[in-house]
Amino acid sequence: LGAFPATAETADALAELLLQDHEDPFITAAALSSALPHQDNLIATLIARDDPALPRIRLTLADMAISEGNPNALAALTLPVFVAAERNLTQRHADDMASLLDLLARRDSSVTAVSDGASEGPRRELADTHIRLTDHARNLLKDEGSTTEVRLAAATVLARNAADESVVVEFLTGLLSAHTPPAHLQRALGTLAHTSDPRVPESIIGAWATFTPPAREQAADVLLSRAPWTQALLDAVEDRAIRPTDLSPVRRTRLLNHPDEGLRGLAVARIATGENAERAEVIGAYQESLTLEGRTEGGQAKFAELCASCHRLGEVGLNVGPDLRTVVAHPKEKLLANILDPNLDIQPGYHAYNCELEDGEQLFGIITSENATSITLKVTGGAERSILRSDIYALESTTISMMPEGLEAGLTVQEMANLLAFLKGQG
Repeated sequence: LGAFPATAETADALAELLLQDHEDPFITAAALSSALPHQDNLIATLIARDDPALPRIRLTLADMAISEGNPNALAALTLPVFVAAERNLTQRHADDMASLLDLLARRDSSVTAVSDGASEGPRRELADTHIRLTDHARNLLKDEGSTTEVRLAAATVLARNAADESVVVEFLTGLLSAHTPPAHLQRALGTLAHTSDPRVPESIIGAWATFTPPAREQAADVLLSRAPWTQALLDAVEDRAIRPTDLSPVRRTRLLNHPDEGLRGLAVARIATGENAERAEVIGAYQESLTLEGRTEGGQAKFAELCASCHRLGEVGLNVGPDLRTVVAHPKEKLLANILDPNLDIQPGYHAYNCELEDGEQLFGIITSENATSITLKVTGGAERSILRSDIYALESTTISMMPEGLEAGLTVQEMANLLAFLKGQG
């Protein structure tokens, strides 16, 4: 199709492929490889159809338009999103708009740059809609009579505007409390992560004592997303505002293997002090668990507590690490060693990577797939993040497993025997 004449019929055929088979990565990649010569007609066709599948491919097409220096195509793709948000600023509309604004920022562009020099047409309309929508979002954010959901949507939009960051951070900081419903707190923390305001660490650390364990997990991830914020996290550990035990083993492992040498050194000094780094000694201390009679009920409870955040067995757990059905046939001695020294025998495909993006965001996870233009990183909690290669500043294997060391801190020898009995019983 890429070699066909640039006609409405060709664009219609490409649009049909993209929309009908948008969940098939191979067909999508093939269709997009032919899209460039038909870009303007294709985008016009897609917008005219207004198919529910369009949001799934909008960002890829927008990125293509930016790369080709086609502001008209980019404006045509972007304008419907902004118009929908202006009509009804729901969180979904705000997220769609924010994704496009983030893409423009990563490409050193902006709505102003896209509309520059345009006195009419979609580019001019995009600029005018953006101005009106920004003013509307400001009014909503200030309006204490608006629902929290609406104000959070407004904050999502305004967090991408440096002139509004201060007001956004002030509003979101007010939501960092035990009184805030979990869904709103999750959204507030996620939006704070998209600002660059230096007060963010202070806001999060100041509210740390009020966070439930799930909120602490997300808050820690926000602080780990930028090097200056990670420094603030480690300073809080030194000042005992945050205890090392407040951080999950996965987050402690991430700190101890941070790609920044200075931060890695601070982490070793501040959160690893007193920990037994000799895995062989720990394994030796748990040898008795191999001869004790284990209780599978107790082992199942410990699996749910310590292992299910990364491993799945039956209906319990998340698929981040290897499927444990493939290892339960191993001798108990090998299972014990793998639990207490997870870096001794890392399964292929399960090495952890540090990935730093061009905007300074830092990710940690395992690569689950890759193609010519992107990688997919599975991060803690099982979520997958698709990352354009052009957005990656550095990608480096840590030579360690995603599974952290130190799980023995939550296990007595008898509890280890229980866990081993449960695992062996799943074969």
